[in-house]
Amino acid sequence: MVKIAASRSQHGEDEFIAGLIPGDCEPLFVDVGANDGVSWSNSYNFAAAGFRLLLVEPMPLYAARCALNHRDNPNVFVEPYAISTELGTASFYVNLDADHDLLAMRSSLRREVIPSDAVSEVMVPTAPLSFLLAKHRAAERYAVLSVDAEGMDLQVLETADLDRRRPQVICVENGLDDAPVRTFLAGKGYRLITKLGEVNDIFVDDRPRRRTWPWARRGLGS
Repeated sequence: MVKIAASRSQHGEDEFIAGLIPGDCEPLFVDVGANDGVSWSNSYNFAAAGFRLLLVEPMPLYAARCALNHRDNPNVFVEPYAISTELGTASFYVNLDADHDLLAMRSSLRREVIPSDAVSEVMVPTAPLSFLLAKHRAAERYAVLSVDAEGMDLQVLETADLDRRRPQVICVENGLDDAPVRTFLAGKGYRLITKLGEVNDIFVDDRPRRRTWPWARRGLGS
């Protein structure tokens, strides 16, 4: 079990996740939709616990705040991308309704999911999550993937290269129509553990782990 400080998550997700992480995977926490890297953050406490953080945040203002808030930690990497199927650029819609969404967390690549008329449009770089995982050399088994992508969660998971690089715990802000994400992850060998705060689904890798025998590591035998 990973020991972390008092929860900074909205519904205690970080404390719950910490109790699910096995000790034999890379201590990497990938946080897609990291916002400012502190407020209601699922990943923040893991930096102090010695984890490497990959914070993915498409809004330029909040990506800059992520970098500022973690400026003294060389194990925190901020990528200002929106996750998409291709490398390129796209319109990103930022919710400006501070009365109901102070941190603009409901911003999205999809305009229709933002319940506000106060919206600005910015151009942001896009990339599959697999591209960023490869860039930062994520291991075949790493600790956590947290996804809060406002209507794009399934697309994030579909680009996460789950057959090659497998997080041991996945946390997804899954909305009212949670079946597509659950069906997709079940097909990839992930088991639903719980839903916290009626918002975040927590999954664990349920595939049998391959054992690497000593002679296999040395290149002996077949």
